Amino acid sequence: MTVFFSANFSSIITYSHKFLLTIQIRRYILIVKAFRMSVHILNRLHTIFGGRSMSKKISVICAICKKEFFVFPSKPTVSKFCSQECFRRRGEIMEKIQITCQICGEVFERTTEFLKNHPDTKFCSGKCYHQSRKIPVTTTCNWCNKIFETIPVRLRNRKHHFCCKECFLAWKTSTNTTINCEVCGKEITKIEGRPNKKYCSFECRVTAQTGRDMTEYVKCICKTCGKEFRKTKNHVDTKGGDFCSRRCWAESKITSTPQVCTWCGKEMMRRPSSLKDLKFGPHCSKECYYKTRRKITRENTSNFFWNRVRKGEGPNDCWLWMGNRNENNYGTLNIEGKNTLAHIFGYELQTGQKVPEGMMLLHSCDCPPCIRADHLTPNTVQANNLDKYIKNRMSKGENLPQSKLTPDDVLKIRKLASEDHSYKEIAEIFNNKVTIATITNIIKNKTWKHI
Repeated sequence: MTVFFSANFSSIITYSHKFLLTIQIRRYILIVKAFRMSVHILNRLHTIFGGRSMSKKISVICAICKKEFFVFPSKPTVSKFCSQECFRRRGEIMEKIQITCQICGEVFERTTEFLKNHPDTKFCSGKCYHQSRKIPVTTTCNWCNKIFETIPVRLRNRKHHFCCKECFLAWKTSTNTTINCEVCGKEITKIEGRPNKKYCSFECRVTAQTGRDMTEYVKCICKTCGKEFRKTKNHVDTKGGDFCSRRCWAESKITSTPQVCTWCGKEMMRRPSSLKDLKFGPHCSKECYYKTRRKITRENTSNFFWNRVRKGEGPNDCWLWMGNRNENNYGTLNIEGKNTLAHIFGYELQTGQKVPEGMMLLHSCDCPPCIRADHLTPNTVQANNLDKYIKNRMSKGENLPQSKLTPDDVLKIRKLASEDHSYKEIAEIFNNKVTIATITNIIKNKTWKHI
């Protein structure tokens, strides 16, 4: 059964138990939702029916069409209309009052219910209302006491009104007071509209609130444009002072800078984003990266190689490679950024000689992971295939992936041929699964020689 291991591997919970637990929780949730919905419906019905049965309705006359309809006793005063159409026509029976528009002089009507909610109704339309806001009104200047005209919008939510800018500046100067900044002691002007002003700048306010010194500045030079600028010492200590603006910072992210390869020393251009979080420094290629990361070369790989070899106890036992292996069970390792077969590298390391070009190593022990030089012999591909054939290690017969016959089929074909059946008839007996040429090779013992 498939199991699920928790993060600390202390408890094991099967997937089936987890699935059943999830179904049970969802079932409980649906039961709770259904219970809450039933309670809501019961409360709603109680509110509608007023705790009484539906058969005890009372009759009410519609105020518009005078039609009789029935309602519950809990709504005799609310239900005055028999339908939505009658409800929309309720303005026909309401008392209306005539009002004269103050702009155009037109007489218009509004219901008493509307005037109860909007007692200051003076205009017949929105157009007249907006025209009234442009009609100038007279007021007195609070500085020179001059009477002047202005629009009503400018008088809204303002305590003081002035006829000109000079009066406003004169009043502002007369009401201002001079105080000292609580952080740096610099003189500042305190305006009447800002009674809580205590600091001369944003830096002083942050310094007083957080306790960090934001008033000391440091000269910095932008790494992108070379411009000299100032930053607070706290900003330089926390965020750095490398760039004068966000634009220079963005340009530094896409501008390539000259770099030197950590392994081979080759000069190259790299973007700063490609150099982020590099444990081994910049590299010009994958080969240099793997060389730096593993530090494996043909000169210094002896300890690395022999730590992954398990030697047999006997004098002629195999030395097995315990590292990575490929699909054919041969050992592999990465040297100078390239995958190398372990038995070839072990042979060159033990004998000091390279395998000749066009030749391969033949395992006399028939053990692919073995790297012992005594069990390896340089030979050609043809000799290697012949050795496999002699030792019966080559795939043949029904073990081949393209094979369509079994040993029993082969014996049957040869028996039919001895009974004077033609090759075409034998192919038809096998539903043309194999060709006449295949049947010819089987009968002449060119294929399936082992049977």
